[in-house]
Amino acid sequence: MNVDRPKIVPTGVLIAAVAAAGVCFAQQAPPDAFETKLLSVPADYDRVELQWVLGDIEGRARGLVLFGIEIPLDHGNQPLVSAHIPATVTVREALKIVFEKLPGYTFTSVAPHLITILPEGYTADPGDMLNLPVPSVDIVNVSPSTILNDMPHYIPALHAELFKGQGCFGVSITVSDSAPGITVTAHDTTLLGVLNLVSLESVAAAGDHRGFAWGWAYLRERVAAPSHTWRPFGRWIQGRGRTW
Repeated sequence: MNVDRPKIVPTGVLIAAVAAAGVCFAQQAPPDAFETKLLSVPADYDRVELQWVLGDIEGRARGLVLFGIEIPLDHGNQPLVSAHIPATVTVREALKIVFEKLPGYTFTSVAPHLITILPEGYTADPGDMLNLPVPSVDIVNVSPSTILNDMPHYIPALHAELFKGQGCFGVSITVSDSAPGITVTAHDTTLLGVLNLVSLESVAAAGDHRGFAWGWAYLRERVAAPSHTWRPFGRWIQGRGRTW
């Protein structure tokens, strides 16, 4: 009589298989934006605009980190930073050094490659457009930099808010660049949510070798006549051999 016998896997083979699976999982795990180490070269900033400093930190992170940031302006002037960033510190350590010199900000990891840097208490600020409710957004096959350069054109709720009380909406003329487009669809979100979605979709597109990944910047004039400007901030393109 034939009896089905259990198949026995040698212990050594089983351990090797588990180890191989662990290595595979480790290779696929996304990096932590905060723990990314900067280049092994120190940096000294002496009264340098905040946006320039953060752009330099992005570059020193070797194209692994993007920032989404709101920057307050005083008569068109950005906050200035004076700080020393040692070599080989992490992005988290570099940001702590910068914002110890320039308090009033909070930074959060949104995704493995995106960190938002926002004023403390921005959620309670009615004049902060990042809190604007966006009932729906449907952007199809438009380059990320084009979207970020002309947010009111692509976000009807933002366009209506900016031109509220003027009787008619202003005219926005958008010229798209030649970069590959992305698609962003969302409901019941905020302008901050849309900005982050654009960045994350650009990261995914860059991962497929379709153009650049972009962060974003929101420049808000708070002292002179109130104004709001959005623009792409920093960029990197997928390098060969990367898995993200």
